[in-house]
Amino acid sequence: FIMEVWATAGSLTLLAFGWLAWRFCRESSCQETSLAGSEQQVQPCAVRAIYLGALAGGFVPVFLLTSHELFLLLPFLLVVFGVNKLHPWVHKGCLSAPLLKIALAGWLINLLAVGGIGIPGVAVSGWLLLALALPRPIVRAGELTRRASGSLLLLSLLLVVAFYFTALLPIYQASSHLTAGHLAAKQAEEQMLQGRGDRVNRYWEQARSSWIDATRSDPYSSVPWVELARLSWQRWQQFHRLDDYRQMQQYAEQAVRLNSRSYILQAMIGDWYLATYAGKDMKGLRLAISAYRKAQQFYPNSAILTARLAWLYHLGGESENATREAIRSLELDKRNPHIEFKMSVRPLFERAFLSGVDYLPLTNALAAMENLSSSSQQSEKE
Repeated sequence: FIMEVWATAGSLTLLAFGWLAWRFCRESSCQETSLAGSEQQVQPCAVRAIYLGALAGGFVPVFLLTSHELFLLLPFLLVVFGVNKLHPWVHKGCLSAPLLKIALAGWLINLLAVGGIGIPGVAVSGWLLLALALPRPIVRAGELTRRASGSLLLLSLLLVVAFYFTALLPIYQASSHLTAGHLAAKQAEEQMLQGRGDRVNRYWEQARSSWIDATRSDPYSSVPWVELARLSWQRWQQFHRLDDYRQMQQYAEQAVRLNSRSYILQAMIGDWYLATYAGKDMKGLRLAISAYRKAQQFYPNSAILTARLAWLYHLGGESENATREAIRSLELDKRNPHIEFKMSVRPLFERAFLSGVDYLPLTNALAAMENLSSSSQQSEKE
């Protein structure tokens, strides 16, 4: 659990989480102090402002995700319930210890999910609970003047505007371009199935133009470059033109530059180069081995990636590496508790464009690895 928080949220979050746990165990947030007099209670006008802010804030993430009326009603009810339960803390600066403990328990349950700290609601809840767990003397001692609070509010608004124009708006614009590109690519596939080759290029060009616009709208996303690389690969498969192959390489390099530690992307690139190998082009096979080696490096516990790398070594005549990776894939498969990810129920290579090639076992991955490891060991004995 601690390693999960550390790996997904970073060292600062881990330190904050440890400090929160230590502080909460050390003293209750509802401890009565001399600073909790009636003169320090929040005025009614300030309480109304807090409630209005809570109601408005409850709707913001929902409007960004969906427009369904049911999902608009749900956060309103949750906010009303939360306001009712948190009224003593809002009005007097005192949150009941049992309520805080329940909230912390729920937060810990969310954190136990893989990547839970990366979910915005979980991360924000953690920081809010961290603030609530602070003892009141620390909070009260740092009261802001009206000028300081106004400056802080102005700075917060500027940050919100900057976030919208530099992060949120580019993502929305790129998403619309990506959708348009996918529709055009789908139209190209339909025209290809109908034998209308003259219209295929027109739809492909529309898809390419849309995805180029997506790269300009969101220059930090690798998704448009992946789509461009896939499109160039499809064109190369259809026409076998060198320009399309070079474009595929260039687009793939851009995607890797923006998402350099993605095992999915590396495996996809490895499959593309594997298709260019076709049992003859050793350069394509070497590039496929290099891509799958990186994919395995980024996901070393994947049995299927290790098995594919073993078979690529086998195709390249590297029997020692093939045997080592085959045995390792079998060991990883035994440790995998998920039945649906077992190699016994998965083909070794399962991408549609790799079907029909006689140099790849497209059936049971477990049988392929057992045969590969046993045959290699027998040849060494002979």
